[in-house]
Amino acid sequence: MQIGDAALEEDLRELERRYNAAGRRDLAGHADVRAHVAAIASGLLAPGLDRRELLHGVLRELLDPGAVAQSTWNTCAATTVQLWLALREPAEYARLVAGLASPRGAVPLAGGPWLQRHQQAVRPDASGRSASARLLQASFMDFANGDDSYSNAEDLSTRDRGRSYSGLYPDQFDVLIESVTARHWDTLEVGKGNSADAVELIRRATTRGEHVPVSIRKDRMMHRLLVHRSERDFMHGLDPVGRRVRIRMDDFTERLGFVSLPGGTPSDAPSLFVTAGESEAWVRVNTLLPTLPDFCPGCAQPATTRLDVPHPAGRLSVPACAGCNKSALGGLLSAFFVSGPTPGIVAVRRASAVPPMLELAARHPKWLTQLWRLNRGSERNYLEKW
Repeated sequence: MQIGDAALEEDLRELERRYNAAGRRDLAGHADVRAHVAAIASGLLAPGLDRRELLHGVLRELLDPGAVAQSTWNTCAATTVQLWLALREPAEYARLVAGLASPRGAVPLAGGPWLQRHQQAVRPDASGRSASARLLQASFMDFANGDDSYSNAEDLSTRDRGRSYSGLYPDQFDVLIESVTARHWDTLEVGKGNSADAVELIRRATTRGEHVPVSIRKDRMMHRLLVHRSERDFMHGLDPVGRRVRIRMDDFTERLGFVSLPGGTPSDAPSLFVTAGESEAWVRVNTLLPTLPDFCPGCAQPATTRLDVPHPAGRLSVPACAGCNKSALGGLLSAFFVSGPTPGIVAVRRASAVPPMLELAARHPKWLTQLWRLNRGSERNYLEKW
């Protein structure tokens, strides 16, 4: 199908030649990049969107991912995921933009639930971003922050109690990149004690052809980058502000804050390194589709019944197998506490003693966000030593 504009058609052919995108389908397996660009060119759009501007932005960003930019907005985490898509999955990039630009403004994510268009992302804002970047970044931000509300106009997320913050926390970034890419990612917090190991992991990943999101300390804040190549003395990457960067290795190692690494196999689950008081533990989290059965917290086997278990949050109705008892389940569930019943957590179990690892199975990524927030924002140790 043609898109009806000679200049844009030539850009599309160049994209197909350069990235071998012709015939390569999106992550949902539905269509190739041409079909999705054609949908933007000929389909109905949400009122307020300029069709030519949208097409130009999509093709420019896919032809030159360095053009993807957050501008002056604090959306570096969302923009890093946008960059990853532009570099690796052009058909998926176009599919998401087409879905967000449609009158319905919703599109299913390859690895998660639906992505909804942010209501403030249709018309131009003060950022000067392209229409496609504005749609993706605002919608990504509002998706990743869970129950919080994102304002594109103010570039802030607000919690129920009125506290506002900018950007995304590491756990929120994990929720976003896993849902968008349909891959498992491990996020590691980096300090002086493990910075050399983290750099080596980045080297190995980029050698395999991966693009690795990292957080760099910058002016008392964290800034996301997408690393695509490592050398002995330099790390090379794409900065979401819209430029390519080369950072000296000693400076990169010193400023590295977080690194997100793709899981090796589909069975790998995402991990968070949680620090609460004096307790440190890896938490490996599985996010389940609602259609899957509940799992027993005691043994992680499919549940055959439900038990009422006393818990500091109140009496919980917990999925269970025939062999695990209330006492064992109550002790395991005490390692996770969220001030109320937790129907989103369907399994909690001790996965290993060395290193200490607790495995959770969750219904929806928002429960992972809640876990991170509790351990970051409270003096109480919600992950008890075991």
